[in-house]
This record gives sequence, structure tokens and C-alpha cells, in this order.
Amino acid sequence: MSVKSRLLLVLCVSVLGFALIFAAGLISSKAISRVNTLRDHAVESHALILQARRQEKNFFLRRKDEYIASTQKHMDEVQAHIEAVAALDLGAKDMCDQALRLLQSYRQRFAAMAEAEQAMGLEWNQGLQGVFVTAARALEKAFDSYKDTDLVITVLQLRRQEKNYLTRDEEKPLGMVRDYVASMRRTILNSGMAPDAVRAESKALADYSDAFEGLVRKRGELRVNETAMVAAARDLEPAILALRDHYQMRAQSLANRFAKLTLLVEAIAAGAVILLCLWTLMAVTRPLRALQAYSRAVASGRLDVKPEGVTGHEFKALSADLSAMVGELRARMDEAKRKGEEAASQAQRAEEAMHEARRQETKAKELWQRMVELAHRAEAFSEQLASSAEQFAAMVAQVKQGAFAQSERMAETASAMHQMSAAIVEVARGASSASDSAREVRARARTGADMVFLAVESIGGVRGRTLEMHSGMETLNKQVEAIGQVMDVISEIADQTNLLALNAAIEAARAGDAGRGFAVVADEVRKLAEKTMTATKEVGQRIKAIQESARMSMERMHESVQAVEKSTDLAKASGASQEEIVGLVETNSGQVEAIASASEEQSTTSEQINHAVVEVNRIAEELAGGMAASHEAVKGLSDMAVNLRTMMREMLALEGGPAGLATGQAVRHPTIKASPTHPQRRQ
Repeated sequence: MSVKSRLLLVLCVSVLGFALIFAAGLISSKAISRVNTLRDHAVESHALILQARRQEKNFFLRRKDEYIASTQKHMDEVQAHIEAVAALDLGAKDMCDQALRLLQSYRQRFAAMAEAEQAMGLEWNQGLQGVFVTAARALEKAFDSYKDTDLVITVLQLRRQEKNYLTRDEEKPLGMVRDYVASMRRTILNSGMAPDAVRAESKALADYSDAFEGLVRKRGELRVNETAMVAAARDLEPAILALRDHYQMRAQSLANRFAKLTLLVEAIAAGAVILLCLWTLMAVTRPLRALQAYSRAVASGRLDVKPEGVTGHEFKALSADLSAMVGELRARMDEAKRKGEEAASQAQRAEEAMHEARRQETKAKELWQRMVELAHRAEAFSEQLASSAEQFAAMVAQVKQGAFAQSERMAETASAMHQMSAAIVEVARGASSASDSAREVRARARTGADMVFLAVESIGGVRGRTLEMHSGMETLNKQVEAIGQVMDVISEIADQTNLLALNAAIEAARAGDAGRGFAVVADEVRKLAEKTMTATKEVGQRIKAIQESARMSMERMHESVQAVEKSTDLAKASGASQEEIVGLVETNSGQVEAIASASEEQSTTSEQINHAVVEVNRIAEELAGGMAASHEAVKGLSDMAVNLRTMMREMLALEGGPAGLATGQAVRHPTIKASPTHPQRRQ
């Protein structure tokens, strides 16, 4: 495969790697965005159900209709979010259906509770409570003027047990109220009063009994609905929490999975590019080393060597051109050497002939014909020498052109290697920058891990404080319950005191004038007992409200403890995840540093190749200069051959044979002295 094809392959693999990395990032971002949307719906559902529970508590504490609408609104929003999750993720349809069923159950129970509360009356003068208060006041008014002390005492006992039932919600006071009502009904019927009075008092008692029984029935319905609503709410919150936790874990799992996938794709792409670069580099350096060894061998005069280890289309062509050029040069030099040897031999014979002519001037006439023949032969030889010199000059010119072409190709190769070296240096610089960025990311990840560890410690401290507050609230609740028991005892004492005062008043009335002072004291004691009962009831109501607030505070504190424990677990899990991220970042940093080191080594190797190519270019230029000098020398040899041929023709043009001998000698001597071959032969 050619170097160009290898470089194109490296480019294609790099582009493909970047495309795969981009595609993996795009797919992961879309998947994570979808899961985050589902998680947001689940988290919002949990927040809204908590808001609905808060509005529910506000309704039962403050007893206002506006909180019913707020609770229904939050439940509608929770239903919309859960239905959106079910529409986006069919795999969670079962979980969503279960949550919707529990939400519907909670909605129905709350609606029943709200309807029952409204029926009973949100204020003391509304609903069944208003009817009962009116009936109770009418009953007291009906018996205010009644002279039967036992019946008055029964009315007071009836109202006392009524209050006990309304405050304690126990079965015993309820049964006693019903017994007192039956007793009063019998007393009225057997009292011997006028029929109108009997009917009026019986009607007042019946209205009171009906109102009280209606209130009792509605309170029973409230207890049943309250138990069912609390159970539905306790089942609903874990279902929504499970949905939220499911998508939070799914989002984290997707993020980790796609992060590993992206890292794997990046590693594969980087490894493929590095291997292809090394493959291409070896494909360039090996032929260049072989050509460098070949050029050195040729420069040392070993023209018979052959290039070895040259691969690749471009370098094979270059090797073939260099081999052809060296072969042609060797052939021309061998031919020139042979021609030179022949010329030297001919010149030597001519010189011997001249010496012989000088020694035998007396024999010039006999040798004239031989000299003429020799002149003809010399003329033919000079023509042949001139022709050979011209051919050799043409060949040397071709070799010179090939040397110049080789020099130009080596210059182009040097330029290409310089560009490739610059690109590799840029890659090394980019890898070094990436290594610095990876170090910075590793430092920031380590800082984030430390901050998560501090957050875990802080949440642990909050958990300890919350547990202490929870223990304090339990102690407070116990103390409030003890106060309630004390107030019950005080109420019993006030009731007994009231009864004793009534008995004392009855005994004083029986005693007549003698017991009048005692009756006044008994009346004052009765009034004091009534005030004590009233104050005790008010304090009991306040204590009951405090107990309810303490109970709700305990529930809130318990929920807070659970939330803090869950936050602690999540913070610890976040710390562990942060440690894993730090480890991955450190691994990535090491890989980036290794890539940067490899890029720097590749840059150094490229510089060495560049220097080698420059050296080969210089040798090619020197070879081209030597070919130019050889061309000039061959051209001079051709000129000398032309001069020799001219001299031979002048010798043949001499007239008179022996008469022109002296002239011929005069002509030949300067020509021989002018020839550049004589000094070379003497040397």
C-alpha cells in the first residue's frame, strides 16, 4: 500500500472515530435526558403528595374549607405527573397503575373525611355540633325551673358524662349518657306533671338524645375513615418513593454505562489512530533508511550496489529511478574510461612516431607515405573520438538532468516531511494540552470528593441533632400525657365536689332555717366547683391540643429522622461515586499523558527523518553538481577531438611531400603541445 493510501486511511479512521464519539455522546445525552424527565416527574409527584398531606393536616387542624380544595388540587397534579410517567415509559406501567390506585383510594378516604367533618360542623355552631349545642342548651333551659333535685342532679350527671365522652371518646361515658337519658325519660313520665310540661320536657330530652346519637354516629364514621385514610396515605408514599428511586437509579446507571461506552470508543479510536500512524511511519522510515544506505554506497564509489528493503509504491519508483540513473552513469563512465584508454594509446603511438620522425629526418621521404596513411588514420580516429565524445556528452547531460530531477524530488520529499513533522508537533502539543486539562480535571474531581465527604460529615451531625430532638419530643409527649392524667383527676375531684355541694344544699334545704347558713356555704362551694370544672375543661382542651401538636411533632420528627438517614445514605453513595469518578479521571489522565509522551517521541523521530531527507537532498545536489562538472569535462574532450581532426586535415593539405615536412613539423608541434592529454599521460 502506498504512503498516500496509508495517510488517507489514517484520516478516514480519525474521522470515523470522531463520528463514533459524537454519536455515542448524542445517543447518551438523549437517553439520559429522557430518564431525567421521568425522574423529574417522579420527584415532583413525591413533593406534591407531601404538599397534599400538609394541606390535609391544615384542614383537620384549622377546619377551613379552602384546605380541601388545596389538597384536591395537589392530588390532581400528582395524578397528572404519574400518568405522564406511564405514557413515557411503558415498562413502569405496573408501578404507575399501583400508585394511581393508591392515590385514588387516598382521595376517596380524604373526601369522605372532609364530608364527615363538614357534616359535623367545622365550627361549634355549625352542622351536627350546632344542632347538638342548641339541643343541650334547650334541655338545660327546660329543667332550670324544675323543683325535683334528683332530676336536676341527673341532668348535671348527664352533661358531665357527655363531656367525658366528647373529650375522651370512650365507650363507658357513652353508655352512662344513654343510661341517664333513659332514667330521665322514666322520671319525666312518672313525675305527675301537667301533660304540656311532660311533652315539652320529653321533646327537649328527645331532641338532645337524637342530636347526641347523630354526633356519636358521625364520630364513628370519622374514626373509620381516618383509619382507612391513614393506611392509604402510608401505602401511597412508599409507592411514589419507589417510583422516584427507580428513575434516580436508572439515570445514574445510564450515565455510568454511557460514560464507559464513550471512554471505550475513545480508547479504541485513539489506539487505531496511533497504530495506523506507527504503521505509516514505519512504511516511510524503512524505505528512507534503505535509500539512505544506497545513496551513501553510491557516494562512496560503489556503483554496483542495489537498493535493498525498499517497499511502497512511491519509494519503489524512486528506488528504480535512482538505480537506473546509477546504472546509466556507470555505463557511461565505463565507456568514457574505455575511450580514454584508447585515446591514450593512440596518443602514445603518435608521440613515438614523432620522435622517430625527428631521429630519422633523413628518412622522411621513405616514410612520407606511411605518415600520410597515419594521418588518414588519425583523422578517422579523431572523427570517431569526436563522435564518441559528443555521445558521451549527451549521456552526461541526460545523467545531469536525472540528477537535477532527483534533487527536485528529494526537495519535495523534504518539504512533505517537514509538513508532516509540523503536523506531528501540533498533535504532540494538543496531546500535552489534553494532559494538562486531564490533570486539572483530576484535581477538581478530588476537590469535589473532599466536599462530598465534608457534606456526609455535616449530614451525620444533623442526624445526631435530629435524634436528640426526637428524644426530647418523646419526653415532652410523656410529660404532656402525665399532665392530662392530672387534669382528669382534678376534673373528677371537681365533679365530686359539685355533687357534695348539691347534696349539702339538699340537706340544708331539709334542715330549714337551721341549715340556711350551711346552704349558703354549699352554694358557694357548688359555684366554685362549677368554675373549677369549667377551668378544668378549658385546660383539658388546651392540653388535648398540646397533645395533638406533640403527636404531630413526633410524626414530623420521625419523618425528619428518616429523611436525614436517607440523606446520609445518599451522601455516602455520592461520596463513593465521586471516588470512582476520581479513579476514572486519574486513569484517563495517565492515558492522556502516555499519548502525549508517544506524540513527543513521534515528533522526535519525525525530526530525525526530516534531517535524513535533508542529508539525502544535499547528496543529490552534490551528485547533480558532479554530473555538471563531468558534462563540462566531456565537452572539453569533444572540443579537443575537433581540434585534432582539424590538425590532421591541415597536415594532409600540406604540399610538396618532403618539402613541406618542416612546415608539417612546425604545424604538428604546437598542436601536440596544446593538447590537454599529454600532461595527463606524462603524469
